[in-house]
Amino acid sequence: MSVDFDREPLSPLLFVIAMDVLTAMMVKAQEGQVLSRIPGCLPMQRLSLHADDVVLFIRPTRPDLMFVKEAIMIFGEASGLRINFAKSSAIMIRAEEEEEELVKQALPWKMEKFPFKYLGLQLGIRQLTRLEWQPIVDDVLNFVPGTESVHGGECSVAWQKWEWLKRPDSSRPWQGLNFSSDKQVQIAFDSLVQWQLGEGSSVLFWRDHWLNGARLAEIVPLVVGKVRTQVANKRTVKNAMHLHSWTSDIVGDMSTEELSQFVHLWTRLIEIELIPNEEDKPIWPGDASDYHI
Repeated sequence: MSVDFDREPLSPLLFVIAMDVLTAMMVKAQEGQVLSRIPGCLPMQRLSLHADDVVLFIRPTRPDLMFVKEAIMIFGEASGLRINFAKSSAIMIRAEEEEEELVKQALPWKMEKFPFKYLGLQLGIRQLTRLEWQPIVDDVLNFVPGTESVHGGECSVAWQKWEWLKRPDSSRPWQGLNFSSDKQVQIAFDSLVQWQLGEGSSVLFWRDHWLNGARLAEIVPLVVGKVRTQVANKRTVKNAMHLHSWTSDIVGDMSTEELSQFVHLWTRLIEIELIPNEEDKPIWPGDASDYHI
């Protein structure tokens, strides 16, 4: 459940100290077997705090619900931090109908379903669809200069820019998440954007227009055809050029014609010099100065 507390303008530190008491109550309740255990969830993980928002994981059983109801009421009386039920929600995870009815009756919170937006992020128990991600993508793209979100087409400008934002960069908060790709948007992005190489860490070696404005598939299509898609979608120019690592991406034996293209590519790559500590620049159609990100 997601709980919102009404509070006086206390210092954030005092609020956190008070909320530590609620956390301790929940931990003690599980250790004393008053609260049911949740597989894979440690006692300290049952309660997550951010500002005046609290997420509490509980099992939808009558004893657990009654304990939580009494505990938060007692905590509210003792601390002055009372729940604002108008802003609080119960979100069920694969619950039965009778369990949902039990939760509805326990407290006057709102009943919500996944996907659920919390602290600006879409939370779900399955892979989110493109439509469910769109509000988050729009929020992110508001920070990107020159971006306009165009809806109604198969390949919107917003989703093409999202292809850029998904690029390898450990500083991005969404790195490591498993995103599904929109193939048409990906094709549009690949066909529109050319790259001015810096250090090569943001440019995809096998996919992007980076070798004198061309993709490798336009120069050595037979060689590119021997590279797995998963590899092509991750291998950056920087990584590929290091110790000629790109050669390890090629799978299987090569025919005479394929070997000829391989040698041609090797010769072209010898001329490439990366610029350490300089960002790669994507160049969109039109005025390049307006579309560098």
